[in-house]
Amino acid sequence: LKFPRVHLAPLLVTVYGLLITVIFSFYWVILKDLPYPTDLVNHRPTLSTKIYDRNGILLFTFYKDQNRSLISLKDIPEHFKSATLAIEDSQFYQHNGVSLKGVLRSIKQIVFNQSLQGGSTITQQLVKNALLSPERTIKRKLKELVLSLEVEWLFSKDQILEMYFNQVSYGGTAYGAEQAAQTYFGKSIREVNLAEAALLAGLPASPTTYSPFGSNPYLAVYREHQVLNRMAEEQMIAPQEAELAKQEKIKLAPQYTNIKAPHFVMFVKDLLAQQYGATMVEQGGLEVTTSLDWQLQQQVQDIVSREISLVSNLNITNGSALVTNPKTCEILVMVGSRDYWDTR
Repeated sequence: LKFPRVHLAPLLVTVYGLLITVIFSFYWVILKDLPYPTDLVNHRPTLSTKIYDRNGILLFTFYKDQNRSLISLKDIPEHFKSATLAIEDSQFYQHNGVSLKGVLRSIKQIVFNQSLQGGSTITQQLVKNALLSPERTIKRKLKELVLSLEVEWLFSKDQILEMYFNQVSYGGTAYGAEQAAQTYFGKSIREVNLAEAALLAGLPASPTTYSPFGSNPYLAVYREHQVLNRMAEEQMIAPQEAELAKQEKIKLAPQYTNIKAPHFVMFVKDLLAQQYGATMVEQGGLEVTTSLDWQLQQQVQDIVSREISLVSNLNITNGSALVTNPKTCEILVMVGSRDYWDTR
């Protein structure tokens, strides 16, 4: 048999040329202007998001400040650490910053659903929140992967976990585990029980969705049960402990604030988070003009309260009202309850 002659020199030149092009492109697109992992010790300033009614009346300002109280890892109770690891990254102490299973799941989402989600380890979440922009692109994801490997090389696992607990957002202006415990329960993270720890640990994935003070507070309980189930699956607690914690009634600290039309504002916040991502809502400096009429809102709120008081003898304790413009489908008034701040 005779085989055709193959000239290797031009082929090798082509292969080397392609390789050099790929390496240069990777550097120029991904590594150029990459933040330094050591910047994790600095706090990045954020911009507030403002929600207005149709006439320019300010209804609420989200995340004007980052309320943060630093705490050492040794002062954080084990059941809170376990709850966080169980729901966010159960293999945290085994991987090098990137979970292969998570990356494959993320690739699947990109290929089949054309969306970037899932697959983030605690290290990646720390990098994403503290060092990178909130954009959701493949370029940003690749930067996140590179930085995560660098962070794992520079810092110990306990250092990374401590930085995470002091950097991550638990909703509202509560940044860090200590501030979150103070905000939601009025006490230190050192004092939270298993049920409270599970509720807090479930918040970072989507603080807007799972907040007990959000538009759907029952989702906070649902998420808390998810965390407890994962802890039992990972054998961090016994199944009986999980069931007992689920039955425990959590007492929330009262949340008094200057928010106007809270049910509507939280509704708008949810829509913004779905469209732009929670990070953009928290730090993007958005200015949002809505369809709400604040003057009309106040009148209808008074009507709802008055009507509830008239039927209190029938054991009717709550009510709501929605006013829309039928021609445009605009929401003019959204009164979600007699008293938004009544935790009962």
